[in-house]
Amino acid sequence: MTAYGQNRAKRSLSYQAQQLAGDEIAETQRDNWLNGLIGRVAGANITPSSGAPGASTSIVLRGPVSLGGNNQPLFVVDGVP
Repeated sequence: MTAYGQNRAKRSLSYQAQQLAGDEIAETQRDNWLNGLIGRVAGANITPSSGAPGASTSIVLRGPVSLGGNNQPLFVVDGVP
């Protein structure tokens, strides 16, 4: 499934689509799932603020500045932003 909710074969896309299974994140044994994405998502700079459990995590997508000035991701879970 693509970002627009369309089902297409991966080879027919005109852009790169990355896929990451939940088992791969669970194998990292990090304190939260965001930190489990470190080094596994292309174009994402994921930095935990500290090593303490429950501490915040900073995520910047594709470089420090975008046209809109905001590179923070939008998480959508079950269709709810």
